[in-house]
Amino acid sequence: MSSNQTKQSARNIVIYIESYSRPGEGDKVEYIIDFCCYQDAQAVARLFGQELIPEVARFYRLTTPHMRHSRLAAGSFYSMPYTFFEEFELENEEFELEDGEGSAFVAYSLRTRSHFSFSQYLTDTQFISPSTPTLPFIKLERQWNSLTVVNCGQGNWNEVHSSEHVLVYDFGASQRYSDRQVKDLISRRMRAMNGRRYTVIISHWDMDHFQALKFCSPTQLADCDAVFGPDNIPDTLVYRDTIEHLESNNVAIVCLRSTISRKGREITLSSIYSSATIDVYRASAGSSRNQTGIMLAIKGKNKVALLTGDHHYPKILDAVSTSSFSDRGVILVTPHHGGEAGYLSVSRWQTAFPNIECPISVGDNSYGHPQQNISRLQALEGKMPKLTVIANDNDIEYLL
Repeated sequence: MSSNQTKQSARNIVIYIESYSRPGEGDKVEYIIDFCCYQDAQAVARLFGQELIPEVARFYRLTTPHMRHSRLAAGSFYSMPYTFFEEFELENEEFELEDGEGSAFVAYSLRTRSHFSFSQYLTDTQFISPSTPTLPFIKLERQWNSLTVVNCGQGNWNEVHSSEHVLVYDFGASQRYSDRQVKDLISRRMRAMNGRRYTVIISHWDMDHFQALKFCSPTQLADCDAVFGPDNIPDTLVYRDTIEHLESNNVAIVCLRSTISRKGREITLSSIYSSATIDVYRASAGSSRNQTGIMLAIKGKNKVALLTGDHHYPKILDAVSTSSFSDRGVILVTPHHGGEAGYLSVSRWQTAFPNIECPISVGDNSYGHPQQNISRLQALEGKMPKLTVIANDNDIEYLL
């Protein structure tokens, strides 16, 4: 073994777990991971005779056996020995092609048959602190006319339109999308905005809720007033690449810190801004990335749209059930693509909002979405909810 190889094998590599899935509840699990530094990502690529493109930050996919009592937790950081990656082999995926499935988000896919004990490698979280200008939500006080639940595959992208402005809640796309599909999606939505300025609010920092932002061209970002999001941005390559892309194109990034006191381990959603046309909710701090984000209530003349991200049903209902819009029809953009999001009490929701619709932003996925809640959502709405995956490749639109 050369001296350089000895140094490599002696060091640890810090990785971030972006997501975890167990396709079909089978004997394999898939992790999407990111690295904290480029040198580590490059070292792993070179282990398999590959070379990263420096200007393009993408995730890696790891496939391991399902281990009942050991797994890498999504949203956590691990300091792994270099030798951990020596247990993997490179899968033959066409991620390098612009139209290859997953090429927008994944650089390499690695697979192993080895078993591991992961808990010993858990390490401290690391977050980015971008500049935070003071931008009041009053800029969003407009007469909102319509809601579009954008068909972006297994991701989230909701738009609220006024005559002169567009509010985009999440800017996501399916992790199965190719570069070309993401760029086509952005171009299609920019045409729909028709030259109007827009503001982005990210519900939480999860790849299927934000990552299309890094594919926007300077021209497409020129009309963006700001990007709001929670302050818990992981300090990893893909996230830094996204933030740097926005900052280099003069897009203001506003991180909303949680100022809500927690009661024990309970995470709550509380209003941090309210007006005649928009309510903004921020969750208390916690370890659950999905539940510690931002939620919106958009108040039109006749209907209210609840834009929920991946927050849980009980927390959403607790936050909004005492609001002043219970006399209007409600459009609940179903949390977590119709998948697991806490207990959905049909009776409680119907009592609070007798007239409710539950569109689902969902695409091909290995999580089983939206089957976990589809029967309850059907009971809540009184008919089968609209799904983007079966909307004939169209978006779902509502007048507010």
